[in-house]
Order: sequence, then C-alpha cells, then structure tokens
Amino acid sequence: MTNVALTGLARDLAKRAAEGKPVRIGVIGSGEMGTDLVTQGMLMPGIEVVKSGPAIVHHGDTMDFSFAVRSIGNTPLHDVKVTDDKCSPVSAEPVTKAGGDQDAVLEDGEVWTYTCTMKVPTHGASEMDPLCNIVTATGSDEQDNPVSDTDRHCTDIIHPAIQVKKVADRATAQVGDTIGYRFDVTNPGDTGLDTSLLRHRLLGSIDREPARVIVCIGVECS
Repeated sequence: MTNVALTGLARDLAKRAAEGKPVRIGVIGSGEMGTDLVTQGMLMPGIEVVKSGPAIVHHGDTMDFSFAVRSIGNTPLHDVKVTDDKCSPVSAEPVTKAGGDQDAVLEDGEVWTYTCTMKVPTHGASEMDPLCNIVTATGSDEQDNPVSDTDRHCTDIIHPAIQVKKVADRATAQVGDTIGYRFDVTNPGDTGLDTSLLRHRLLGSIDREPARVIVCIGVECS
C-alpha cells in the first residue's frame, strides 16, 4: 500500500529509517487477545569523531589538529569531551559549533570542532615515524549512558638532506691551464628534492670562473 499517509509514530519511524538512524521498538501485548499494546522507543546514543592534521612535517614544525565531533544516535549528548594521546591540551570547549543552536548539548545535525597544537619532537634513533596519535571523544545521553569513539591520524616526518662533492680533473695545474670540475650531488635524505633550482644556482655561480664545469646529480651530468 503506497498511497497511505503515515502519521504520528509511524511517520517519525519512517523518517529515521530513511536517514539511517532507526529506532528499536519493543511491543508488549497484554490480555488474552492482545488488544492492549504499549510501544517503547529505545534510546540508541552514539558519537563520532573525525581527526584532521598535516600529512607531512619536519622536525621542529608545529602541527595543528582539528577534531570534528557529532552525535550519530537518536538522542542528544552532554558533557562532551575530547582528548588526544599525544597532543595536549585539546581545547576544553569547541572552537566552533556548526548547524545548531549553540547550546551545551550536542544534537542531531550539529558538528562541534575542537583543536590542539603540538611541536614535532626532535629527531632520535627510536622516534615514531610516521607519527600516529589517537583522539577519543566521549559524551553521555539524556539518561547519562556513556558513549565514546576514536580516530587515528598519522603524519610522515621527512628528513631532507643534500650532499655535494667537488672533484677536479687534475691534482696539479700551472698558470694558464684549464681545470675541469665535477660536482657530484647526492640525496642522503628520505624525501625527493627539486634539483632544477640547484642546477641553475651551481651553473650560474661557477660559469664566471675560467674553468670547464660538469655538474652531476645522481647519474645525470651536464
């Protein structure tokens, strides 16, 4: 029957089902014929946190994290708190509240955003790389039942480095001789480097010298 208009509880249940937030219903019959029915809607609280942060950093950089928290159940949440296992302190209150009435209750359709800032630790042999940390969001429903959720974010710590070795084509020379130089440039780091500017600077600075110059980057020479 598709031409029946739903009203009351049936309409509300259909709406929540379409939104992906169904409500469990317990039906209790009484009497021999089961004519008296009592319908109870069960609270199903839920919370979700999504963590965002930088993908790549260097040692000494500042990392800014944000945590978006929302209710995914069928009841508002109060006493919402966010913690992170490596970044502290997380803002005690949301820095933004989107989609709602700005009160102290996290309701359906609202997104509260918390933030935290930390320095990338100094380099060490036993450092965690990538640097992964876990955020935890907690809250309570209207009957003070607790809910929680976690999200993990990993950041790659890169270690750029460059090494250049200058080699002459002869050990000794006389006045008026032409000396050829080779510059061997290698990358001992763990991330790629743009060598176009390097090549330009090397040739631009040494072309003024009365010498033949060969620049080698990796296995490519010019």
